[in-house]
Amino acid sequence: MKLDDVPINELTKEGDALDQSIALNRITLSLLQSQKESNKRMFKIIIALIIAFVVMFGAFLYYASQWENVEEVAETITTTQEVSGEDAEINNVQGNQYNDNSVHNEGVGD
Repeated sequence: MKLDDVPINELTKEGDALDQSIALNRITLSLLQSQKESNKRMFKIIIALIIAFVVMFGAFLYYASQWENVEEVAETITTTQEVSGEDAEINNVQGNQYNDNSVHNEGVGD
């Protein structure tokens, strides 16, 4: 093939395509480099958060270990009150007073 047989316009278009390809490769490499730096920063932040969580968990365990666990055994005592006489009164848990032979009807007769 002779040099005269190759059209000049096609060579110019190929040269432009090559320049565009090189430019796109440079842009891609630049984006990859910035993504790599971003990933490094993100990795450092994740490591810092993990260390912070471990320190906080350790501080909580240290704080919780300062308290003694005391188990108390409760005794149940049953007391029976016997009242005799007209003036004798008993107060129950709700604060109602009963005489010796009175009956408490709550809410009846309103």
